[in-house]
Amino acid sequence: MTAHPIRIEGLHASTPGGRFRVEAVVDGHSVWFESQDAALVPAPEAWASAFLIPSLHLHRPLETDPALDRLWASNVSLLAKRARRAWGYRQVRQDFTESAVGAPVPAGRGSGLLFTGGVDSFHALLCSAERPDVLINVHGFDVALADTAHHEAARRSIDAIAAETGKRTLYVRTNLREHPLILDTPWDAAHGGALAAVGHVLGGRLERVAISSSQPRWSVNPWGSHWSTDPLWSSRTVEFVHLDPDIHRLDKVRRIAPHPLVHRHLRVCWHETGPRLNCSRCEKCMLTMLCLAEAGHLADCTVFEPVDLVAFVRSRRRSRWRLPILHLLARSPRLDPELRRELRAMWWRSVLWRSTGIRWSVRIARRMLGLARPRAPGRTA
Repeated sequence: MTAHPIRIEGLHASTPGGRFRVEAVVDGHSVWFESQDAALVPAPEAWASAFLIPSLHLHRPLETDPALDRLWASNVSLLAKRARRAWGYRQVRQDFTESAVGAPVPAGRGSGLLFTGGVDSFHALLCSAERPDVLINVHGFDVALADTAHHEAARRSIDAIAAETGKRTLYVRTNLREHPLILDTPWDAAHGGALAAVGHVLGGRLERVAISSSQPRWSVNPWGSHWSTDPLWSSRTVEFVHLDPDIHRLDKVRRIAPHPLVHRHLRVCWHETGPRLNCSRCEKCMLTMLCLAEAGHLADCTVFEPVDLVAFVRSRRRSRWRLPILHLLARSPRLDPELRRELRAMWWRSVLWRSTGIRWSVRIARRMLGLARPRAPGRTA
């Protein structure tokens, strides 16, 4: 029996309240993007990119009313093949109509960098060979649409970064992440297509969109934004590039750590509270602070609370991710010997946890008792 297709229809543009807005109905639910900074285009590749991975995850083919760009459509089989290899998805037949004629675009379009203010974004901005004209920030991905205070704090920070680096800013809001099909798909898998969707609706303003790497090339962890897949979201209107996959996170921190902009504006936290942009207590904050300490610049960073790192690491039973970086930190002669001992102990606890059935037993027990954690938006790197 053929699965019910995910249908994308009713693409249109409007200007409610002076904002530029593009919208489509996907599987019966409205999905929109809007901006006050640039005219958006209702490119069908935007919604097709956003819902390709959910279609594979849910084993439902995509259908679109308008024809899709020939270059984008030609890459779908390769994108699907790499997604199947990463997450074990079954093959889903995608029967798109391809357009032989590219969409008309204005001359003199620029280049943009998807920017959150995190380690990967800052490295792409300050150290990469790519020189974007525009910093693009999306409200509705890492920061929930309802969290306007969090977004305004991020916006003030990004505006200051853009002013000091001579860039322009471009802010986009979207309800994409609230769509039921996106909620039913792991964000780790779906976010690459979601980032591409933002680039496609900006096709009237930008011809090239850069995505900073969040996983090194040699990582075996499947991830939605990947050096082998990000360029495949391109169309004849918008080209996507994936930046610096050959540099791991510790080296990125070492490179950006001397910059005063980073000291004042680095923001990595999923649980941000207070005026310092980062909570200084979660695992992501901990790892970033350790990397900054190894680089010799933690004391310069006003975005973190002063923390006793030895006591901090000792209080954490294990790390759920980035074990290769923990291993490098535990061997670094730049860190205090007592801190290195605590890091080695944490690394071993984490490795043993991952290599045994303990974590799976805990997950099964939590699910049986109804204690499984609900899904919630969380910041990507």
